Amino acid sequence: MNLQQFKSWKLLYEDLDLCFSRAVYEMDKVNVFFITFFKPENLAIATKHMIEAHLNNYMALIEDDGKLHLVLREQKGHPIRKFIAKSALSYDDRIQIAYSYLKQIAKYDDFPDAIKIQLLDDEQCLIHDDGLSFRELVDYTLSQKYTYKDVLKQVGITLDMILHDAEGYHSQFIDNLIIGNHTLDSLATLKAHFKDIFIFEKPEAFETIRSEYTIILNDLEAGPPLKFYDAASHAKIQPIHELPQEEIMPETLSEIKSDDLLHEDLQRELANLLIVPSEVTVESSEPIEEPIEEPIAEQVVQTHVDPISQSTSEPLDEATITHTKSFKAIFEEEDQLPESLPKSNKQRILDEDDDLFDDDMSQMFDEDELLHEKKRIPKWLILSGVALIIVVLSVIGFSQLFNSEPVNAKFVIEPLRDDRIAFMNTSTGEKRIDAYAWEIYYADTLIQTFTDKNLFPVFDTEGEYKIVLKVKDNEGNWSEPYSEVYKYDAKED
Repeated sequence: MNLQQFKSWKLLYEDLDLCFSRAVYEMDKVNVFFITFFKPENLAIATKHMIEAHLNNYMALIEDDGKLHLVLREQKGHPIRKFIAKSALSYDDRIQIAYSYLKQIAKYDDFPDAIKIQLLDDEQCLIHDDGLSFRELVDYTLSQKYTYKDVLKQVGITLDMILHDAEGYHSQFIDNLIIGNHTLDSLATLKAHFKDIFIFEKPEAFETIRSEYTIILNDLEAGPPLKFYDAASHAKIQPIHELPQEEIMPETLSEIKSDDLLHEDLQRELANLLIVPSEVTVESSEPIEEPIEEPIAEQVVQTHVDPISQSTSEPLDEATITHTKSFKAIFEEEDQLPESLPKSNKQRILDEDDDLFDDDMSQMFDEDELLHEKKRIPKWLILSGVALIIVVLSVIGFSQLFNSEPVNAKFVIEPLRDDRIAFMNTSTGEKRIDAYAWEIYYADTLIQTFTDKNLFPVFDTEGEYKIVLKVKDNEGNWSEPYSEVYKYDAKED
């Protein structure tokens, strides 16, 4: 293979040490990536052998004019980060994607940490109909020092992106990868732990997950208390003193006296205008109660806001926001309002006497007579309705008694497109089933049990597996076991 067999070159990136390019291989009509090393001596001999042995997209290494060209097949697919963000996959499906990711990156474990941490980045990962693939378009001459916990931190960030809604032990396992709270020493070990925790959910695997907490042992570690609380605890409520009448402004006293004089003059004029019989006396000293009407301007609620003033208005004071109550809270505290205020306009109007109401008119109608005049419901209509309800309930009861489907365990085996297998539950009497019990036997030995409705196992060892399903109805009775034998042939991971 030589450079003359490639055409349609396009430069993607270039610096002093290397450049990335895209081209088309004329022999197979496939798109390829070129990584050109301007200083081949910077590429370690061991790394060169690892490239040939462990890269999935490796095609050739070409030396030409003092430069070294690495040829890689171009992979098609969607970036995994965009795919996870836009798709609506279930949590179990995303667990399978994460496990496939761990199986793919296990091949890179022999590379130096500086190269490995680039290959594991989620920007290198693509997803398509056939599964996952990696671009492998990185700097293979990088020699920056990284620890293995830095590598697993990169893996943890990718797993956290895929399983962003993980909870409990799953979330703790991913967090430990990110913060380095683990003892893992290889990607193969990480894959095995992930399978035991996320797929098989083994209790003994949960016990290996580290969990640490930061606890304040005493007040010295927490620091001294703030002065604000000390001052607030000794704060005293200031008493309210009555203002002596001598301190009232003279202008205020004159206004009060003028209002009293005006009220007395109006009272005398009103008494002179009234026509009063001789046997009735009117005491002019009794004040006349008049309803106090609030200004209309205070009852108008502003419904239009000027967009210019709204955009330039200052933010509300924090105290105002804190003390603002909802409408529901206001109505709940109506009973706590002062007695001098009406509790509601409707209640105040009902309590007031109506001068236009004629008592003689009300005495013409007897309330008891009005009740007897109401239209009576015929008894035959009531009896017909009760009989109809009884008939309907009887029909429903008999239909459930005789037409209830028996509970029988059954399942079918369906292959998935990523070379996995699914055992889909097809048991009868689904509405009455309360529990499922799956059992997997290998060589007549029980190796695993599950309680899910459907089963998505991952097999590692070749051979025949016996799958058994039992279901329990809502009365606590277990069905007869239903079993099938599945033969697993191992394929390349």
